[in-house]
Amino acid sequence: MEEKWKLSADAQQLLIRTRADIGLSDFDIYTRQPSLKAAQDAADLAAKTLQKCDRILRISDLTMENAKTRRYDEGAAIGGAWFEQITRCVFYNVVLSGDFFKNLERIEESKQMQFRKQGQSISAYTGDVVLEVQLLPWRCPTQIGTWLGNGTPLREAVQGLRFVVRWQGATPKDPGEVQSDFRYEPWRELNVSNVFYRMQIPAKDIPLTEDLEVQILSKDGERLACVKGHL
Repeated sequence: MEEKWKLSADAQQLLIRTRADIGLSDFDIYTRQPSLKAAQDAADLAAKTLQKCDRILRISDLTMENAKTRRYDEGAAIGGAWFEQITRCVFYNVVLSGDFFKNLERIEESKQMQFRKQGQSISAYTGDVVLEVQLLPWRCPTQIGTWLGNGTPLREAVQGLRFVVRWQGATPKDPGEVQSDFRYEPWRELNVSNVFYRMQIPAKDIPLTEDLEVQILSKDGERLACVKGHL
């Protein structure tokens, strides 16, 4: 990875350009603000006006790119999203789990996705499912070493979070804000335990191909991130 920093002649703008050996390149532009408060206000305004909820390609999809059959068993990763604030970032990883996923398979036939369970075709959820949102502190993508831990994330990005969920598709369903439990990952000996939120969401008769949108809010109701995905 090669990274070049270039400061404008008036020292008001910083351009950071990165280029990887595999040929990918990207750049970020930073503009100096008159004060730290002005910079923070601009960042807060950008976060509040962000409305788009993108579907991010899951790592599991990358490893299954050429596979025709996928087995779930314990659950399924829906997607993830970043909360970025200058030098500290949090990655929210969203996962569905529950007894429903045992023996569940997704099979691609003639470019169409079908689901089977114990040899029987299945098209919809049969009941509630468990939703977990894992909180992983990382270095921000614009910093060197994206995948290295960066200590404790900001309190407002971790504590007292609220969650609003919505099923999107042919049969939309809007459960709204759901109650959640804050938990620590058990049995972690070498590193600090990860933290996550667990909640139960209604899913009976929802088609397996429909998107689940999860809005992640701060304790005060400010939107921090949004994740959207399906099986």
